[in-house]
Amino acid sequence: MRKFILIFVLISLVHGVFAGNYYFYGGARPAAMSNSVIMSPRLAYMQNQAALGWMDSSAIAIYSMYQPQLPQLSVIAAQGRIPVWGGGMGLQVQRFGYDVYNENKIGLGYGKSLGDHFSAGVQFNYIYTHLNGPYESYHSLVAEAGVQANFGDRWLFGVHIYNPTLTRTGKHEDETPETILRAGAGVLLTDEFLITAEAEKHINQDINFRMGIDYNFSMGLNIQAGFQTAPRSFSAGAGYTFNHFAVQVAATTNMYLEPGTHLAMQYYF
Repeated sequence: MRKFILIFVLISLVHGVFAGNYYFYGGARPAAMSNSVIMSPRLAYMQNQAALGWMDSSAIAIYSMYQPQLPQLSVIAAQGRIPVWGGGMGLQVQRFGYDVYNENKIGLGYGKSLGDHFSAGVQFNYIYTHLNGPYESYHSLVAEAGVQANFGDRWLFGVHIYNPTLTRTGKHEDETPETILRAGAGVLLTDEFLITAEAEKHINQDINFRMGIDYNFSMGLNIQAGFQTAPRSFSAGAGYTFNHFAVQVAATTNMYLEPGTHLAMQYYF
């Protein structure tokens, strides 16, 4: 029981970095940039449905985040996406936690480009939170939506909102999925070098500022780094793309726990 209470407290403390409170990030490459990717058509597939509007090929991806000190706080996810109906559709499945406490999400999203410079998308999620024993488990349907824009082939912008309808779950206010607004901008200094900045606001928390960099080398190698302010965290990662495969690894610091490790693999077809 003591261990369960400790884990539950840590979930509350670190929910800005990991899943927690029914909100999920996703992807090792975004994690390496401290998730400062809301504006990127290439990197935001699991975080901003507007990115689905730009896609011209299908892909499947798996992602995991492992917390060595407390594996109960780990994340596993999968996503598939395909061009359809003049845009792109994506299916996400994510799980955070362990057998005693876990948060699960199944989301179906669609995005469509609106001309050469804008794209918009929306996703509907089924959220299931499970607690063992006498504790109550919760179900909810939560929507999210986003917009992306690009100008001059160099400037990228993105906005995303999670739970704009203030959907409730359970019987208490603290069991309600938060409404979260994210907005960011990025600049491609060269075709290979992207710098991003993002602000995220949870209704009941201070603004979290993020920055990230992503650099692609000609031989298929890429590297990333990033940081965020609330909670303060640094990140770094690297990946390699070959044929139709991409492999990414990342590490993220945490003021409460040992660094988390992230792994993602994608297949494009």
